[in-house]
Amino acid sequence: MEIRHLPLTDGSLFLDCEACFDSATAENASLYLFKPPGATTELAPFVQCLSAAGLWAEGADKAVADAQKAIYARELEVLDVVQLGDAGILAGRYDHPRYRSSEQRWLSWLDCLAQYSG
Repeated sequence: MEIRHLPLTDGSLFLDCEACFDSATAENASLYLFKPPGATTELAPFVQCLSAAGLWAEGADKAVADAQKAIYARELEVLDVVQLGDAGILAGRYDHPRYRSSEQRWLSWLDCLAQYSG
């Protein structure tokens, strides 16, 4: 799957998209999957891909609640956002003073998702 880096510099994806994260794996802190409005592909196959590669804890996916989206958008610093092929799904690496993301883990995510054929 082709991965395209996007020039996003703010937390708008949290406000505009369905967002999920792995709530059980510390190495996945501040790494997210996003489903924009109108995307026809679900997040579940991407979660399953990461899970099968040992990069996401089975059954640990958690959605960012609507009531918390503005907080996420305001408090997280964007480090990298990618579009995953033509599926419309996005993945993002962010940072927060209490929940630092791992560059190595992010690169592992990108390697795994690049091999995903959907």
